[in-house]
This record gives sequence, C-alpha cells and structure tokens, in this order.
Amino acid sequence: MAKKEEEKMPEERLEEVVGKTTVEFPLPRDAQEIKELLHYVGLKLRRRVAYEIREGINRDYTGEEATLTTTGLEVRGSFYDLVEGTIASFRCKKSDTCFDAQRVNSLQFNAVMSHNARKEVALWDRIKREIGQYFAEISEPVTPLPTGERHCDD
Repeated sequence: MAKKEEEKMPEERLEEVVGKTTVEFPLPRDAQEIKELLHYVGLKLRRRVAYEIREGINRDYTGEEATLTTTGLEVRGSFYDLVEGTIASFRCKKSDTCFDAQRVNSLQFNAVMSHNARKEVALWDRIKREIGQYFAEISEPVTPLPTGERHCDD
C-alpha cells in the first residue's frame, strides 16, 4: 500500500522545517518557570506532556561556610497528541549568550521526521503559539523612566 502523498515532506522544505525547531524565550527561565510553562502549554493544548528536569549542583564544604553552585539545568520531554498519533520531543537549551547555569532560554524540538511529518510540524506550530501566548500573558509592562532622570548608561 502506497503512503499518502500529503504525508511526505518535500526535500526543498527541509530548511523551512529546521527553522521551526527552536522557540526562543524572551528572557532565560529557571526550573520552576519551565514547569509552569509546560503546564500551561499542556493545559491549553489539552495534550499530554512528559518531561524531566535535572539540575547539576556542587556543594563545597572546604571553606568557613558551605557554598552551593548550580552547574547546569537540563530539561527534556515530549508533547503527545494521542488523537493524531504525533509526538513532539524537545529539550530546553541555553545559548552562548546566557551565562546563568540555572536558566535556559529556548525550547528546541528534535527534528527527527516520522511518517507523520506534517502533523508533527503542525504540533510544533501549535506549541509555539501557546508558548508565545504564555509569555504575552505573564509579561509585565515596562514603565518608562520619569522625564529628566538619567539612565545608568547615560
């Protein structure tokens, strides 16, 4: 039995698909904020989300007082659309410009195309829209400085 033609992703669209794999966050997020984001998206999409969050921690007891250093944050998971039979696996990443080891600033989908490639990319798009909506809802308006006050860069 031949596969449906609409399920295949044309090779010339590969770059377009790869461009859809990353969702940048407006600001870096810590583990608790990522949990809240994933909860929000799963609830809005009415889909299952399973994830694992790992934090690397160093405790140093050699000085006068113990010090705690977080060495990294790793987030991996998947959104499951059980109705469509698609999975959107992801990991959260920290860019080279994000120097806080306790935070990540993007979500990247694993670009392993299955036989449901179009449905998988459509699920990515829905997840990206909900992430954008989440950040729009939680954002606080920036209050401009009163006239006459100087900014620290002036």
